[in-house]
Amino acid sequence: MKTQRIVPRVECSTSLRRAAAMIAALACGWLEAHARAEPAPGAEPVPSAEGPPVAEEVPADQRAEGRGIQYGGHIVVAIPAHGVFAQDFGVGIGIHGRIGWELPSGLSLEANLGYLFISVLDNDVGGVDGDDGMGALYLGGGGRFAFLNPSALVPFLGAGLGINLWIVPTETEFRGRSGQYYCGSDFACELVPGGSDETGFGGLSLLGNVSAGAIYEVTANIAIELGAQYNVVIVPGPFHAASGANFGYVTLFGGATLYF
Repeated sequence: MKTQRIVPRVECSTSLRRAAAMIAALACGWLEAHARAEPAPGAEPVPSAEGPPVAEEVPADQRAEGRGIQYGGHIVVAIPAHGVFAQDFGVGIGIHGRIGWELPSGLSLEANLGYLFISVLDNDVGGVDGDDGMGALYLGGGGRFAFLNPSALVPFLGAGLGINLWIVPTETEFRGRSGQYYCGSDFACELVPGGSDETGFGGLSLLGNVSAGAIYEVTANIAIELGAQYNVVIVPGPFHAASGANFGYVTLFGGATLYF
């Protein structure tokens, strides 16, 4: 007689089913969170919302609001272009200072003060030595427009008017190839026909200028500048008797500007 094996039936209760479903849900949630935390190879990591704040660059267009007062200084090299300057003078060197105010949209208004010493060329009358030359103390004003853009390199254009006070060293006495006489205060200007009582050369000229260059902004408050300026006489003043009274010269300049 065979003995029948009885296998007991085990039924899962409702509570057991719920516990299993909860464990499975927790496991799936952990796997999804782990996958988000570890980006795929080559993918950019996504910063956590709870992490430290990421520094943002200052928008370039904030310069368009204007930074107020600015101070600048340049080394200047003068090159004769035409007229009496090309006939009587060579290359000169000087210093140039500027103070201005930067308005919105890249426009600046400025005042300028500087000094040039210009070498003389050979002439056919008088004794000229290596110490001879002519000085120019100038004062002017004008404006410039900077073409603002997202980069640190900003081109600009400028224009203005200036008054030059011409000064001849005391020991200078010669006539230039333009026909202009230059006599320092140590001489009676004997070269001038009928002008023996004239003891010096000097006076004021009115000039206009246009300029172009580029500004490289090292920081928001410090910039380096390079450019060129063309200066042309409007009122020749003491040069009125020269054959090239309507003269002009170019100045190359380089320096720095501070914004406050």
